[in-house]
Amino acid sequence: MMNGNRSFLLIVTGICLAFLFSACAGIQPKVPPNLTVYTWTDISSDTEKAEEIYQGLNKGTPYIFKIEKGDALPFEVKIDLPFVFLTPSTNELRFVEDVYVYISNENIMFSPDGDHWASPENPKQLKSLFGIQQGFLSVGFTIEKKGDPMLRLELGTKPD
Repeated sequence: MMNGNRSFLLIVTGICLAFLFSACAGIQPKVPPNLTVYTWTDISSDTEKAEEIYQGLNKGTPYIFKIEKGDALPFEVKIDLPFVFLTPSTNELRFVEDVYVYISNENIMFSPDGDHWASPENPKQLKSLFGIQQGFLSVGFTIEKKGDPMLRLELGTKPD
């Protein structure tokens, strides 16, 4: 595995651990002041820094990450249910604006500016911070004259 991929996987594993801890704890602290902001680009190219952050996350050290406009992160989708499974596949999640992510053992929060934060447990606050008016989730089944039947899942925002 390439060093960049290993770095990214270490950070994503730490994020998943923090998210699990936040879901269990239900605590929503404020972001502590004076935390260093790490960019995803810097971390993905520095395996030692990625390892240090991974170890810190496991010890409970909070971090702030900035995902910059234009950054593309691998995004894996997997479904494993008793009645259906999806072979894991990797897509690319491309960011169209800066997004800050705060991660600690108690919480994970998102911010458009690094000052105002919202937890995924509070969708209304997230919508307000990121200027989302109305979102949608669509699940459909299509059949075309030429081609196989297809299930489709869409998540997005409706234009004003």
